[in-house]
Amino acid sequence: MNTHIRDNELYLYDSGSFIREGGNIQSGSMTSTIATDMLVVNGISIAPTRPITIMVSFRKQTSGGAAVSAGCGLKVDGTIISEASSVSNDNVGFGAFSSTSTAEVAFSQIWVSPRLTNYVRTSFGEFITSDPTGSANNRSKLISAESSSWPTTTTTSIIIRGKTGSLSCTLFVDQVHIYSMSGT
Repeated sequence: MNTHIRDNELYLYDSGSFIREGGNIQSGSMTSTIATDMLVVNGISIAPTRPITIMVSFRKQTSGGAAVSAGCGLKVDGTIISEASSVSNDNVGFGAFSSTSTAEVAFSQIWVSPRLTNYVRTSFGEFITSDPTGSANNRSKLISAESSSWPTTTTTSIIIRGKTGSLSCTLFVDQVHIYSMSGT
């Protein structure tokens, strides 16, 4: 068993089949109650035949005891694939925080299949949140990461969008990393 796992990992990570396409390690923040572009990754070139993995770290902070949520969405080559939502546990977007006054941190990983005819609504992901105060208020859920079809052309730009439920809530996107797998 160990040999098979080792060989699979060597194939993925050492053979060049798992490729880092780009990312943005800047920190973006916003308090808008209207969905807004937050962090942009340009200069990528991912053929529609190649699967994509998107990893995003983000956090929510409130002030004045406001119990509100915030969430992220995705724009690809100018098309909003999933709109950011500020509704807790909403299936729109790729993750929304709970409606509490507690600061929360989160991580999302989104998997996108090749974008070909009849396979344009196939991105799924996982959203994991944690309450950094140590209250053990952690949760995770699987998500469908789109409400619109992915473009079937080469992907050149991915933008993380954000929205908060109140101006007293700040949403931070701390970094985004984009990977693809070479065709087989």
